[in-house]
This record gives sequence, structure tokens and C-alpha cells, in this order.
Amino acid sequence: MDLFSSLWVPSCYCLCLPAFISVMELLPFISKHLVLTVLENIMHKEALGGWDYVTIALTMIISVLIGLYFRFTGNRQSTTTEFLMAGRNMGRLPVVFSLVVTKLSAIAIVGEPTDVYLYGTQRCIGFFFIFVGSAVTAYVFLPVYFAVGASTIYEYLEHRFGRKTRRAISFFCYIQTLLNMSIVIYTPAIALSAVTEINPESSLVLIGGVCILFSTLGGLKAVMWADVFQAVMMYACLIVLLSKCLYEAGGFTEVYRAAHDGGRMDFFK
Repeated sequence: MDLFSSLWVPSCYCLCLPAFISVMELLPFISKHLVLTVLENIMHKEALGGWDYVTIALTMIISVLIGLYFRFTGNRQSTTTEFLMAGRNMGRLPVVFSLVVTKLSAIAIVGEPTDVYLYGTQRCIGFFFIFVGSAVTAYVFLPVYFAVGASTIYEYLEHRFGRKTRRAISFFCYIQTLLNMSIVIYTPAIALSAVTEINPESSLVLIGGVCILFSTLGGLKAVMWADVFQAVMMYACLIVLLSKCLYEAGGFTEVYRAAHDGGRMDFFK
């Protein structure tokens, strides 16, 4: 990836993330009738139909097939650079989609609407700092990493401060990632178990197993292209959901009125 790409990626990321989360913040206000219907269906285990199960199965199967494709094509993940760095020749599209989807986990999809519903839209103030952080990263940090040939911040820390510093920071990041990923995987497992006969433990094994399988088979290339596929699925579902909910609620004006009357449009409380 050249320097222009390194600036383009975080710029697109900082634009996509606020837009996505802003969309998510509308969901709690859009259709009380739709939410009550879904909850009623969940209570009777009727929320998912045959096509829903087909969609879930195909999503997992296609993700695994992406891993198999990159395992047996190209350089076949035969080198460390190919497996961990995707051969350093990925285009902008998969990189941008991968960055955005990686951050927009189940925590954002499930947690953001809940937080806005309970406490209001003051979280939007934090979006300003996404632009600031992305600009600083693009114009201050990334050029330094490219100049020294570092592929990760930990590699740079070793060059700058020594191996002990790299190991210490890596350890703390590992703990943080472990705790974060536990919640990221557990949240969809709970959601899946709520609308199916699959218990949370089996959901954890299924979701985690699929992710481990295509990542192990295809390396970083498989991860990025699986992210592209999953991003398309995610945004398609959101567009359909928003369209349906706006129709049920009577339009965007009605949604805004309900949010305002409910006290969710105050950004500073």
C-alpha cells in the first residue's frame, strides 16, 4: 500500500463510521409496532423462517469458501508476508471495508441503539474526534511507519524503544483484545440463541469456529475479502430494515418527532 492509500483509508473510515452509527441511532425510534412484533415472535421462537436459516448458513459457508479459495490459489499462503500481510498488494476497497467492518461489531449494532434509547444522542459528540484521530493518524503516524518499514505499531516500538517495550505493550493489547473479542462474539451468540433453538454455547463454537477456519485457511486476504462480503450483507440488511421501519413509522419526520418528544435529541445532557 502506498502513502496515498494510507491516507485514503482512514479518511474513508472516518466518513463511514459516523454515518453508520448515526443510522443505527435511528433504529430505536423508528417503529414501536415492529419492535413489539419481533419480541412477540422471539417469545414463541418464530422470529426466523426457512429463508432466514438459509441466509445464516450461506453467510458462514461463503466465508469459509473465501478462505479455501485463497488457500489454494495464488501463492497459497506459503510465506509469512503472504499470510500475515496479504502480500502487501491489497487494493483500497477491501482494506477500507475491512477496517470499517472490523470496528462495527455486534457491540455497535446492538449496543449503540440501546445506549441512545436510554441516554440520548450525546454520543454523537464523540464523532468529531473520529475525524481528528483519523487525520492525525494519516498525516503524523502512518508516514513514520512507512518510512521505517514497520508493519505494526509494535514493530515500530521495538525499533524506537527496544524489545521489552514491544513485548509489554503487546501483552496489554492482547489482554484488551481478548476481553473485547469475548464480548464481540458473545453478543451475536446471545442474539442468535434468542431467535433459534441454538444455545449460546453452541453459537459461540459455531461463530468462533467459522472465523478461525477461514482466517487460518486464507490468511489476511481471506479476512479482508470476507469482510467485504459481510459488509455488503450488513449494509443490505440495514437498508431493507430502515426502509421497512420508516414506512411503518410514517416517514423520517415522524421518526424525528418521536425522538424529540422522547428526549433523545438533546446532545448535551
